[in-house]
Amino acid sequence: MFYGQIALEDALVPMSRNNLLFCDTTILTVKIWSDHLFADTPNEIKEEINKRHYDLYLLMNIDLPWQDDPLRDFPKDRDHFLQIWKNELHSLKANYKLISGTDEQRIHNAKDAVLEFLSVEKDKAL
Repeated sequence: MFYGQIALEDALVPMSRNNLLFCDTTILTVKIWSDHLFADTPNEIKEEINKRHYDLYLLMNIDLPWQDDPLRDFPKDRDHFLQIWKNELHSLKANYKLISGTDEQRIHNAKDAVLEFLSVEKDKAL
C-alpha cells in the first residue's frame, strides 16, 4: 500500500487541475494501521510522512452510522481511531478540518472547508 500510494500520488500531481489533488487516503493511513496491527511502523514510512506535505486534510467525523464493508474494521473503536487521527495530525502540525453532517450537509461542509482553504491561500498570495 505504501509504495502504491506514493507512486499514485507522484503520477497524479503533474496531471492535477488547478494544482489541486484530492486523495482519499495518504500514507498516514498506512502508519495508523501499521501501529494498530503491528505495534509499530517501518522507519521508511515514518520518514516519508515527514517529507510529504498535504495542504489540507478533511477528517471525517464519526457521526454517521456504522456501515459494514470489506474495508472497514473495528466498529466499536471509532472514537479511538478518530482520536488517533487527531493526534497524528496534531503531531504533524497538519492543517485539517473535521467534517460532520449527514448526506448533502456533509458534502456541503467538505466543500466549504476546501473553499475556505483556497480563499485563505489566495489571500496569502496577494
